Amino acid sequence: MTTPSNVELLVEKALEVFGYIVTNNELYNKLYYEHSIMRKIIIANKLSTEKIDQEFNYFGLSIQEIATHLAPQVGGIQMPYFLKIIEKFEAHDLIVRQDPLIATGTNRPADIRYKITNQGLFVLNRGTIINLIFGFPKILDRYKSSVLRVTGKINGIHQIGTAFVLAFDGQKRIVTCLHNVQMDDLKFSLDDDTFLTTTDITYHKTGRDIVVIDFEETDIFESPFLAAHGFNVLDEVLTIGFPSIPMTADAYLIAHKGEVNSRFTPMSSHVGEVNASVSSYSEQGEFIIFSAKTSSGNSGSPLINKYGDVIGVVTNEFFNKDDFKEKGKPPYYAAIPIDELQKVYG
Repeated sequence: MTTPSNVELLVEKALEVFGYIVTNNELYNKLYYEHSIMRKIIIANKLSTEKIDQEFNYFGLSIQEIATHLAPQVGGIQMPYFLKIIEKFEAHDLIVRQDPLIATGTNRPADIRYKITNQGLFVLNRGTIINLIFGFPKILDRYKSSVLRVTGKINGIHQIGTAFVLAFDGQKRIVTCLHNVQMDDLKFSLDDDTFLTTTDITYHKTGRDIVVIDFEETDIFESPFLAAHGFNVLDEVLTIGFPSIPMTADAYLIAHKGEVNSRFTPMSSHVGEVNASVSSYSEQGEFIIFSAKTSSGNSGSPLINKYGDVIGVVTNEFFNKDDFKEKGKPPYYAAIPIDELQKVYG
């Protein structure tokens, strides 16, 4: 029966079944013909199945049909679990209810039926349904092994930053801030202190303070990040990185939640302290301003959305200690949008 150990499988399989209408229409029809209670009743009464088949094509699948189909694959289904999954699918606009009460025509199914949405197909194709349904704790657990510690020295002083592995342009690559790789004695390591071989690394500059790195040991990263397709102000975000922690000798993998607060391209002619601060950060271009707490060592961290996709690369903290003391102005944090990588790979 449905348990915490197989509920993730059930979530993946359920969305996959909804997607059959696009990905496997033959199986979609087979599912209905085998499991539709309504159709079996009509056949048992020797009535025409033509109209009810037309209704199916229009209205989609019922919860019972999907549950009956999936039960053998997941070791049984407890309907309360499954109903919660369907509710979450609806809440995230992955499926849409085909309400028989407002449908046109005289032959309408008595049970509630659903069809997958374009959003649902997008999530299905990206393989990010588990991230969306189970949230940031799952995203952290799934991708933390693809976040790297960057260490080196500047003028003999130990420095630390963050990098992450991104599946991009058909390959796994390391992404971090350009200023992170300008250190002496540069090293990349995992949270368990496993070091990557850096002798055959190739750097690709982007024209901003982010850099893309080709490397050989791609097989050890089973869950690389994907690049997001855009973002919106007030989207929830997560950062994962290696900020320095006061009164400790090392930096540890830390996660913070927040939201996107703004997106803009600063101009040197702008008047205003925030724009002036960003403009003084040695470059022009679009920035994401967000509220998830960062610190020194977070440079190069991924800025992650609710799908587990990267929307930006953390670059800097805009904070003035005197303004905070005198005016209560809180810090804000900046990231460069991930689509800047298109300047390298088109």
